[in-house]
Amino acid sequence: FGTVQDITDRKKIEIELTLAQQQADAANQAKSTFLANMSQEVRTPLNGNLGMAQVLSSGKLSIQQFEQIAAIQES
Repeated sequence: FGTVQDITDRKKIEIELTLAQQQADAANQAKSTFLANMSQEVRTPLNGNLGMAQVLSSGKLSIQQFEQIAAIQES
């Protein structure tokens, strides 16, 4: 004796879930790549600005100039 059971709907749902998981993984990878690239793009000019602020702070400054450079460095 045996039984017959239609699992077509179940298999369809399993395939849809697998596809959704693959799409989510691809989106997550794209997000990670984007954030890594943007982090580098932002960090490089900021390092330049901080370096210039440090060079400026080593010279003779008025109190206002010193405070402005300190604000740059703290930011």
